[in-house]
Amino acid sequence: MVKLPTFPRFSIWSALHRRALIVSLAVLGFASCATTDTNHYRPALANQEQCCQKLGDPNAQRACLADIPRTQDETSPINQETFQCVAKHFACDSATGRATRDSAQQQLDCLNDLESTQQARNDTPAPAK
Repeated sequence: MVKLPTFPRFSIWSALHRRALIVSLAVLGFASCATTDTNHYRPALANQEQCCQKLGDPNAQRACLADIPRTQDETSPINQETFQCVAKHFACDSATGRATRDSAQQQLDCLNDLESTQQARNDTPAPAK
């Protein structure tokens, strides 16, 4: 019978595989942390839709729902910070299906305080006279 050579239990390949596995798991862990950020668009949209649905008239409901701002890119940072203001400050006026006056003002104040809004103001040239 031929005796086969034995190799150490932890060869260089198993050490490399172990490291690759650990690095892969770490990368996946960091990636999953990045994707668990709150999506502010969906709750803001849901709150506004629920407010519209409180209207008794089906035509008024449809018109109200059609007026809700929507985006194709709900995950963009600027859309997320915009809808964070809406989600945080939205209060429903069930008579109109829209935000209350105070709520709308708080949303506007929040939007005006955003860094992206401030930067856009600084980057926009003054209108010509």
